[in-house]
Amino acid sequence: GPDITNLKSIPSSPVNESHTGSIRLQGDVFDGSGISSVKIGYGYDGTIQYWKSYSGHSGNTYWYDIPRSEWSQHVGDTICWRIHAYDNDNDVPSDEEDSYSSWQYVDIEGSNNPQLYVHPTLHNFGTMDKGQTASWTFYIENSGGGTLSWNVNESLSWVTSISPSSGTTTTETDSVTVNIDTSSLSQGQHYDGYLSVTSDGGSEDVYVEVTISGGGEPDFTISATPSSGTVVQGGSTTYTVSLTSQNGFSSSVSLSISGLPSGCTHNFNPDSVTPTGSSTLTVTTSTSTPTGTYTLTITGTGGGKTHSTQIELIVNESGSDPQIIMDSYSINYDSINNDGTVGPGEYAYFSITLENIGGSTAGGVTASIQTDDSYVDHYSTYSVSFGDITVGNTASSSSYDFYLHVSEACTDGHVIPFNITITDSQSHQWSDSFEITVIDNIGPSAYDCQVSPKITSKGSKVNISVYAEDSAGIRSVKALIKKSGDIIKLLTLYDDGNHNDGSSGDGIFGNSWTTLSEENDYVVDIRTTDNLGNMRYYAGMQGFTTKQWNKKSKILMVLDYQSSDTWIAYYYESALAENGYKYDTWLSFYRGAPNSSILNQYIDGVVIWSVPSYYNVELENSTVQSTLESYLNSGGNLFISGQDIGYLTEHGDITSNFYNNYLHATYVQDDTGLYTLNGVSGDPISNGITLDISGGAGNQSWPSEIDPISPAVTIFTYNASSSASLEKTIPEIPFEENKKISAKVKAISSSGSGAIRVNTGTYKVVYFAFGFEGINSYDTRANLMGRIMSWLGLSSSTDTISITVKNQSNDPAESALVEIYSDTDSSPDMRGYTDVNGQIEFT
Repeated sequence: GPDITNLKSIPSSPVNESHTGSIRLQGDVFDGSGISSVKIGYGYDGTIQYWKSYSGHSGNTYWYDIPRSEWSQHVGDTICWRIHAYDNDNDVPSDEEDSYSSWQYVDIEGSNNPQLYVHPTLHNFGTMDKGQTASWTFYIENSGGGTLSWNVNESLSWVTSISPSSGTTTTETDSVTVNIDTSSLSQGQHYDGYLSVTSDGGSEDVYVEVTISGGGEPDFTISATPSSGTVVQGGSTTYTVSLTSQNGFSSSVSLSISGLPSGCTHNFNPDSVTPTGSSTLTVTTSTSTPTGTYTLTITGTGGGKTHSTQIELIVNESGSDPQIIMDSYSINYDSINNDGTVGPGEYAYFSITLENIGGSTAGGVTASIQTDDSYVDHYSTYSVSFGDITVGNTASSSSYDFYLHVSEACTDGHVIPFNITITDSQSHQWSDSFEITVIDNIGPSAYDCQVSPKITSKGSKVNISVYAEDSAGIRSVKALIKKSGDIIKLLTLYDDGNHNDGSSGDGIFGNSWTTLSEENDYVVDIRTTDNLGNMRYYAGMQGFTTKQWNKKSKILMVLDYQSSDTWIAYYYESALAENGYKYDTWLSFYRGAPNSSILNQYIDGVVIWSVPSYYNVELENSTVQSTLESYLNSGGNLFISGQDIGYLTEHGDITSNFYNNYLHATYVQDDTGLYTLNGVSGDPISNGITLDISGGAGNQSWPSEIDPISPAVTIFTYNASSSASLEKTIPEIPFEENKKISAKVKAISSSGSGAIRVNTGTYKVVYFAFGFEGINSYDTRANLMGRIMSWLGLSSSTDTISITVKNQSNDPAESALVEIYSDTDSSPDMRGYTDVNGQIEFT
């Protein structure tokens, strides 16, 4: 058939609602015999709704113009289109008389036009010497829709270049670097001006300024830190003295000190400094130095200039009571961007340093913190041990002893006041205070992302929504719809009550989108931006699918976790395959939980349900639990595994009816801290097997202890004397209320059971209170999976299929790809490459 090439739309995708003309669908069509017919097919629902004869052509180029009166009724949809052409030699038997082009897509964007967003919009290069150069970077984003085209213009003589000076952006952030050279500027003068950013989405001025040193008399400044130091008689303390050059001052400055009490000596290292520079001052007292508070004056003299600064020295009596004060704190981990500051919505772990400025050692020091700040949701209220603190020394807590969580509603620059209560073993008590300032450099939080329906047909609409909040206000919320890792749609979400988003202003942002015309799995990422310009990206917030379900085997393997990453599947799939079992994999990320109609197809088989974590799993839905109960009541068989299933029961997410009456378990504790389990002698599943769960997927942080409820029996128990462990370097961050903060007691509290099995006569269940994926040994996983399937009533049988592939010369075809399908589904059941003899075997 004819060749169809150079397919495009005019305007190109995406087409904004503000476009006033038609949308042209165009392509080049050629055949040596000529063209007898060209039709353009298109639709707005993922299928061909209209076949139209071309409305114009020039040479080999054919097109059809969709009038604005039509396409403007489909804002938010995607035009799916292709060309169908016939040639003129259909009487030739060997020739294809017609052909179709590939599918093409045009997104129709709403009235959310490109919008320029520049940040930051001012910069002070500070004071520079004449002849110095410097650079600074600002950023350009498109906070609207479509494509933003921008330019940067300037007329400042000292700005030597702007790179790049123009560009386009859709979803990415463009960086613009400004370079300056002060060679032509005069000393002692201040210069400023504007860079003009223009675009098809608005304009913005960027203010820049610089001050050139010189023009005044050379001089220097002097300062010292800390402003106060405390010692006991006979002790010493240090200060840092800093000198800064002004207007090119370059003479040596000699340092001296006055105001020292009797019996006190000092040392400057060095005793003279050429600014800019610093010196360390050590002040040493004697046992005869009088106690009290003294004001000391540090003087610098040089180049005909003299300047002074003052510090405080506190001398306490040797042998007097200890006195512990708050010295400092350090943010060691913050949960969102880990930048060393505390932002809205973050959990932060921090350490505290205490100092003894008294006259004797404080033994057994402990401290606790208190605040009633309304923006602090919760914080560590327990006492932390600092040990003994000797005179003049400090002691610090560990990096994660103290924590707090700041509300999403907290504003930028808010100061959180803390009191700290300090005690020692001698019943001394001290009080001090400190402050933590909240820095908002975090984009809006987003959660509860929903796609409805989660399983749908190709070419149909889905509704996407997400809740977003930020104390600085929301600038934009966008959904990035991805297929096979590639972004295929940037969808603006609205909170206006008109886009399947609830009510206007309720914080729920939504919109709808029409899926493509072929079956796919889709991933939704969310990108949020606040009014301060902070952006936050949420990868893989939701999944959905247009792939239809086909049962292929007797085993349904449900991977119940919110991620498109199927790495957990390997540990189950490899163990099943090693025993010759076929299986069907159900990813809850794309499909949600299987309903009764799906589960009931596996009544005569087995359902494997993997729950790697407690966070946002389908099993915590009571409807899902009821569906599993119905499956079991109908005679089904279940192998369920997960370290947090009991934990979800303790917190009410899993009902006691399902846990006690169907899994036949009692929850004992969340974390045994033990990673070796022993099988039960004579048990059909665990006899002779010892499990090490510190490896495998490496995700077993909370191996739980359970007790069986009759008729259930224990099949694995934790070995309390084992040394296997999993190191935890940073405590788990709880992202929801009532979630985990730290591990519980690491010991056996009851029967020590880690896994049980039950045969009620109606159904069978095997329940692991840890993740099967955590088992370290491949062979052990395979052996154990074979025993579990056998006990649940499935026997494995294998056949070997031998296939030989030859080429057209009847010679063996090496490295030929062979795929075996059980039906017309798009995924092969087995695949591999032939050897040098053109042969391959499948089991």
